[in-house]
Amino acid sequence: MNLAESEKNTILKKLSLLPVITVTVIDLPALLFSYYVFAGIGNYPIVNILLGYLIDLVLILPVVLFLIRTNVKKAFEGKGFNVPQYTCPWCCSQPI
Repeated sequence: MNLAESEKNTILKKLSLLPVITVTVIDLPALLFSYYVFAGIGNYPIVNILLGYLIDLVLILPVVLFLIRTNVKKAFEGKGFNVPQYTCPWCCSQPI
């Protein structure tokens, strides 16, 4: 399968955009909802929650984006896709 450079860039951009959308649009409201509704800590300072979220956003999101971009580029070059394979501890010859 031979893709043009523009198609590769489009795929790479779309795959990089998915975690950004997930973290910003879905994760923050879900985080706040779970803290205030399920945990019942309505008087907990929201600044602490948002500070933890921003630290997570700054430290973990770039690592995730780097891994996605690296794996997609490897797949386009035909070097394979880096997916770990776990084996069962009782019978190590059979993957899970």
